[in-house]
Amino acid sequence: MKVKLLEPYGYCFGVKNGLNQLYRIKKDYHDYKIHILGPFVHNNFTNTSLLKDGFIIFESTEKCDQLEYINKLDNNKDIIIFGLHGYYKQVLDLLIARKFIYFDICCKFVRHNLDIVKNKNNTNYFIIGNENHMEIKYLLSFLDNNYLVNNYEKLDKNKNYVLLNQTTMSIDTYDSCLDKLNNFIKNKERNICVEPAKRYEIFKEHLLNNTYDYVFLVGDKTSANTNNLLEIYYKTTKNNNISIVTTLNEVEKINFNNKVIYYGFNENNDIRAKNIIKNEKGNTFDVYKNGMYIDTFFVPLFGDHMILNTLSAITVCLEIGIDKNVIKNKISCFENAKRRFKEKKIGNTVIIDDYAHHPTEIKATIASARQKYPDKKIIAVFMPNTYSRYRDYADEFVKAFNEADYTFLTMVNSNREKKEDFGNIDSDDIIKYVHGSILGDDMRSLLDYKDNVFCFMSCASIYHIEDKFCELLKRYL
Repeated sequence: MKVKLLEPYGYCFGVKNGLNQLYRIKKDYHDYKIHILGPFVHNNFTNTSLLKDGFIIFESTEKCDQLEYINKLDNNKDIIIFGLHGYYKQVLDLLIARKFIYFDICCKFVRHNLDIVKNKNNTNYFIIGNENHMEIKYLLSFLDNNYLVNNYEKLDKNKNYVLLNQTTMSIDTYDSCLDKLNNFIKNKERNICVEPAKRYEIFKEHLLNNTYDYVFLVGDKTSANTNNLLEIYYKTTKNNNISIVTTLNEVEKINFNNKVIYYGFNENNDIRAKNIIKNEKGNTFDVYKNGMYIDTFFVPLFGDHMILNTLSAITVCLEIGIDKNVIKNKISCFENAKRRFKEKKIGNTVIIDDYAHHPTEIKATIASARQKYPDKKIIAVFMPNTYSRYRDYADEFVKAFNEADYTFLTMVNSNREKKEDFGNIDSDDIIKYVHGSILGDDMRSLLDYKDNVFCFMSCASIYHIEDKFCELLKRYL
């Protein structure tokens, strides 16, 4: 079975930025109880994580419920946070009247719509979107009777309308609505969240140009983004081989035409690694198949990701009938792929070259180095080659680099992207949240950490930096 993961995936910038703000508020107001009105995002995993971290989420999106809830709180002990989709005018008025501390962390596209209705209340509005969606419900609370929602038949040719749209709708849906409104609207500004819209286009393009046996949409069933992708699927193909899944258990319940084997660390996996021993020589683990012990395997590689990679190889070999002793012998002397944790030593300094360029890979490389060299400091040296990856995964990069004892970042070295197209983000925006510094042309600053482990990481060629450092090391031996 071949699996294609479409990129980009994960949360958009608005959600990531909102999560950042939540934790900054929590740090600054640690003596207060922090209440989020409405689900922060349509994702149970994230909302559950927020609850574990001490946030209080009031689930109801009904106006009367939120007003009643706030009236029970203490403005000296409680802080209110509006979620990503906006807020009710009446709730805002109550918070101001009762002198609560509150924060608006909603998406900038949502805020754009709210700013319009706040400042032009004598205007006629035509709104396209799902009237039951939180974003639209919050927006309508700022208006009197001077609006229409999806009601083209009642458009008055003697009136001009300001067009507002649900920010998570697809561009195709927006454009089809616009065709019916051309003679009535003043503005034709499309206020659609860029990242979901880009994903819709990529998804549609893949469906048109490729054949897939099955499609998984990983997301919440109530999410507008998930349902937009589902709509695109049905409009683009004649198939019904698609499922919205939120957990691995839901995947395992689907009946595939081909045989499917699940492997990993969990009890419900068909092939499972147990009793794992990690040391500076590699990983040793027992393999169980359908609950039955197969054998104990050793691989001279490091980190959980390499256990999973090895386990997948063992699974395939067992499935096609290769003797387990042959598998054990071959795996025990396996040498890693090029630019995957390739090591060399100069004196007491260890140099590791790795292709890692995504935060998850960076964390895995650092964890592997720490497993093999538990008595040395781990120094990360990273050369990024895209601004978009920094923009999309800024928080994840910060967390990954903070796994190292010290981090050196070069500025972005990209020949396919322009800095100004991505908010002018660069390494100096990341390094201020990390224990580390920017690495320029002078490699001598690396020498302060010699006799430790250096992880040189990039998907581009980082050899010119690595080679200069190695030459310096040899001089100082």
